[in-house]
Amino acid sequence: MAISLFQKQILATVAYSAQFNFPLTAEEIWVRLMKVKGQNKSDKSSLNTELFDLVKKKILIKEGIYFYPHFVEIDLVSLRYERGVSSQQILEESLEVVKLVKLVKENSYIRGLAVTGSVAVGNASDDEDLDIMVITAPGTLWLVRIWLLWQRWRLGKRKGAHNWCLNVWLEQDSLEIEPKKRSIYMAYEVVQAKWIYDLEYIENKWLAENAWIKEFLPNLFISEKVDQNSTKQTKMSLIFRLLNLVCYYIQIWYLRIKLRIPEENLKKEQAFLHRNESQDKILSNFLLFWTRMLKI
Repeated sequence: MAISLFQKQILATVAYSAQFNFPLTAEEIWVRLMKVKGQNKSDKSSLNTELFDLVKKKILIKEGIYFYPHFVEIDLVSLRYERGVSSQQILEESLEVVKLVKLVKENSYIRGLAVTGSVAVGNASDDEDLDIMVITAPGTLWLVRIWLLWQRWRLGKRKGAHNWCLNVWLEQDSLEIEPKKRSIYMAYEVVQAKWIYDLEYIENKWLAENAWIKEFLPNLFISEKVDQNSTKQTKMSLIFRLLNLVCYYIQIWYLRIKLRIPEENLKKEQAFLHRNESQDKILSNFLLFWTRMLKI
């Protein structure tokens, strides 16, 4: 069965979401459309035609949204609605974090907060964690982390459903994802981040610094112009910087030895507090799903 390059892009996009039981609308498919080898530029005006052909070939099913039917026997349309409601409820709880940050006088150290993961996408179950990315002022990451972890414990958000999973930490001048971490997985994580607190246009800078995601998702619009004058520079004393450094060495010892976080994920300006196995599994499942679709 002949499949065009454009259809391969569509199937790759649907396959990635299929592993999470997350069907997509036509517009979502277009925005999230993956780049595949040999495809230069896709024409949005022909998207519906290509989708109609894939439905006709019984590779995809359309029930208002598009999904691949051959892996699960559940009502994906209803499931997406239910998870959308759950995600919104969990997201509303994230406003507690914003209120907490605003309690800090002048708020000079925490510059941005973004919800990531399934809640940000709108695909979270009732008991999902609230994954949060924290952006700090330069030279403060490891001190701010201690403070925010204490606040999480104080407010009872460390364990249980909807707990605060503070798993990505970046300093304001180190927002770019290094080349060896770049993948379709990371590209989606970058673009799906839902910003709930943005002190100084951090979201714009986040996307501009990571414009490489267009190598994977070419239909995204990213403004690469950022007003550097809008970025507030907080001067840190030598003692403050030394204290942050001490906190860094203490915490990375615990994270590496006790939690087994890979050393490559722990830097002075960036911390990705998850193991790499989950990303590898997602990419492996994506390739498996996509390959099966192409063989139909």
